[in-house]
Amino acid sequence: MQEIILAQDIENKYSKKEILEMYFNSVYFGEGAFGIENAAHIYFDTSAKHLSLAQAAFLTALLPSPSRFSPYTGDIHQAYRQQKIVLQKMLDQHYITNNQKEKAEKEKLTFHPAPPIMNVTAPHFALMVRDILIKKYGEEYLVRSGIQVTTTLDLNWQKKAENAVANQIKDLQNQHATNGALVAMDPKTGDIKALVGSVDWFNHKFGTINMAITPRSVGSSFKPIVYASAFEERLISPATVLHDQPTNFNGNYAPHDYDYKFRGNVLVRRALANSLNVPAVEVMQKVGVPATIEMAKRLGISTLKDPSNYGLSLVLGSGEVKLLELTNAYTTFANNGVRPDPRMILSISDKHGKTVFTSSVKTSQELSPQVSFLISSILSDNNARREEFGNLLTISRPAAVKTGTAEDYKDSLTVGYTPSLTIGVWVGNNDNSSMDTVAGSLGAAPIWKELMESYLADTPIEHFSPPLGIARASVCPNGSLALDSARTASSNAEYFIPGTQPPTLCLTPDLQPTTTFFSIKSAPSPTPFPSTMLEKRKVLPHPHSEVKVNSSSAENKKF
Repeated sequence: MQEIILAQDIENKYSKKEILEMYFNSVYFGEGAFGIENAAHIYFDTSAKHLSLAQAAFLTALLPSPSRFSPYTGDIHQAYRQQKIVLQKMLDQHYITNNQKEKAEKEKLTFHPAPPIMNVTAPHFALMVRDILIKKYGEEYLVRSGIQVTTTLDLNWQKKAENAVANQIKDLQNQHATNGALVAMDPKTGDIKALVGSVDWFNHKFGTINMAITPRSVGSSFKPIVYASAFEERLISPATVLHDQPTNFNGNYAPHDYDYKFRGNVLVRRALANSLNVPAVEVMQKVGVPATIEMAKRLGISTLKDPSNYGLSLVLGSGEVKLLELTNAYTTFANNGVRPDPRMILSISDKHGKTVFTSSVKTSQELSPQVSFLISSILSDNNARREEFGNLLTISRPAAVKTGTAEDYKDSLTVGYTPSLTIGVWVGNNDNSSMDTVAGSLGAAPIWKELMESYLADTPIEHFSPPLGIARASVCPNGSLALDSARTASSNAEYFIPGTQPPTLCLTPDLQPTTTFFSIKSAPSPTPFPSTMLEKRKVLPHPHSEVKVNSSSAENKKF
């Protein structure tokens, strides 16, 4: 109502030309420029009366969204498209001729050097916060209001992250790696504690591009999402036998492992921990592309849409994902299946110091604690992954971690977590050129390890504890359950969602395999994660307990 009354009052007092003049002398053009005279100096180092047609049309094109169209921090190509719209409107309304329009469109604009930014630390993070505020309040109000924003960023962590990325890229420069990005999050709250968008903001080729939110191929770091879907659908357990052998899937896709070797039958734990490709594609075939994309969406990944655009290679990272969203997906595993929304702003105060906004933690239960625990158990198993990775991913405390390497070494990733911290790292080249054999474990992992150790120093060591509804049993190398008498140095304790334990026992001289020994079913329960019962033998005293069976020879012979 106020605007209606003011508009009528202005119309009665001023002509259209005067109103337009007042508007152009006060409107916000971005980059701290209010009014056309100020904008002409900031963008082109000239006065308004000396602007060329091309320059004037460009500045006019900025007005709908100065930050989005900024030639310094926004999408300049979109700004040029807006400029052409302005010129076409001027032609349509007979302010310019067609020759003037064509000449202006061909004119190459030279911009005055960008004004210095206030944030020399975390510029990409600051711009992301700015974009959130613009969406919430509008750009002009944001610039004029003098609000103060408290963010989630830890400046000490940020400086350590920037140094770690810069040092690693310097070490890898001879291997044609030029850029890196990083996201560190609190998996309980979603707070972004550190964010590096590029190795050097002032790099004129790619520095201002935020690679933390730029979709890239994530390689094998996508595999846990597929395995999580398979666990949830009870298609596999950690002891399911997969087949690492030459396989032609659907008659037209024959993947190979990273080292071009085949290991024959392998259990799920070994396959995922060592990032074996052929077994991963086997799991992908069980799950299917639509279910995989649905799981990715549940975990906060927005870039994978139409299932028809992808095939089985999706499990190996053929789809492009943002590092921030991938890191957020891993926070779900770290947080017992609860995914927090990424958070950057804690509170906002007006220019008088009065708090006008306080953010809340927003979470959603996207996985069961049991599925999340199985992923964490496998990804934190130092012994299981030693076959392929040695100690490259091992730190001084339990941590779940997965690497990813895109085809032709175009992207190198490592994403890992403890219950209190998730860090995702990308190393690569903005132009999508290949690096010289820089795998995830060699390119991104050193940054991840350094910061994990630094950030968590002097904090309590945390473990991934089995939740209620997880059973534990010993398994033999062939994936069968092991009785006390059948256990050997090669048998291992494994975790299961009840009902997914192997149906057969290990072969021993006194014991033949059976498919009737274990029959586990879910008992009625008001909770979404039901208790379990072991029939024919005994009820498990506690979901965390190890499955034990009387192993006397007389008893065994009955089976």
